[in-house]
Amino acid sequence: MTFGNAEYAPYIIAVSFSILAAFLFYLYRAKRLTSVFARSMLNVSISLRRLKICCIALAIPLFALAALAPQWGEVQREIENEGSDVLIALDVSRSMNAVDVGISRLERAKNAARRIAEYVSGGRIGLIVFAGEAFLLCPMTSDKGAFLMFLDSAGTDSVNLQGTDIGAVFNEAFRVFSKRRENSKLLVLITDGEDHEGSAAALDRFKELGVSVYCAGVGRDSGAFIPAGASGYVTGKDGNPIRSARNAPYLKKLALDTGGSYFDISDSFSGLRSVISVIDSQDKNYYGARLVKEPIERFAFFVIPLIFLLTLELLLPEAKRLHLPGKMSREKGEK
Repeated sequence: MTFGNAEYAPYIIAVSFSILAAFLFYLYRAKRLTSVFARSMLNVSISLRRLKICCIALAIPLFALAALAPQWGEVQREIENEGSDVLIALDVSRSMNAVDVGISRLERAKNAARRIAEYVSGGRIGLIVFAGEAFLLCPMTSDKGAFLMFLDSAGTDSVNLQGTDIGAVFNEAFRVFSKRRENSKLLVLITDGEDHEGSAAALDRFKELGVSVYCAGVGRDSGAFIPAGASGYVTGKDGNPIRSARNAPYLKKLALDTGGSYFDISDSFSGLRSVISVIDSQDKNYYGARLVKEPIERFAFFVIPLIFLLTLELLLPEAKRLHLPGKMSREKGEK
């Protein structure tokens, strides 16, 4: 058995235990506050009361199991692969180790890449990592699991030659995209924008493909020092720490020259909507059909008894009949 909502298990279990604890506390308080006289007047049925308590006590774990979306068994179906080719270029230069966005720029950039991958449905996605040079770390694939595995492995040690050569990104992207003349494709460049090598010639060549570049900037304009090892910072030739700043104007120009757009991901990922909307609006490339096995949802096995128990609890009376003092005295008089 697997659970479709396994990632929410801690929250679901915590809520279930809270409900159970609140219910037990209610029973404890109700028992203390109910006087002997009140219980005798209501003529409470102990058996019915216990049955109602059992209904609620059993309903709480059933609710937790249903919320976890249990799955077992598999069903096979054919799906057609249609979508866009999305190539992500991730900056892994040392400047991406700067911590000026709450976490390191690189971790922030990787989180953005993961979000983009979530929306590439039916299409293919690939990953270029770059610093002083660029290379294709993950070839274009429809397997998101493989892409995420390569993405997780990317770090500032992935490229031996340091520096930042965005021109190398365009050369590598040109090589990838020119292999297949698909209509729907785009390049997402995630970087702090520090280009120490220049990219004009490579960009002119890349523009021949008609592929738009969407630039995601990360970092602060004020800049931050670059950590080096356990302590200290990367220093320049003069021995002073190097302050790395985001170069938003440069990235905006790159995006404008290719018909794309620039957005900042330092504080939020709302700018990713522009990329997602383009992916959704493009004509879809057809990649053929494939058979997939999907787990079968079985939450109904727990929802049905849950509804039954709650309904039973509502319908069961707690008192056999109500005895009123006036009525009791009249009955004795008649006798």
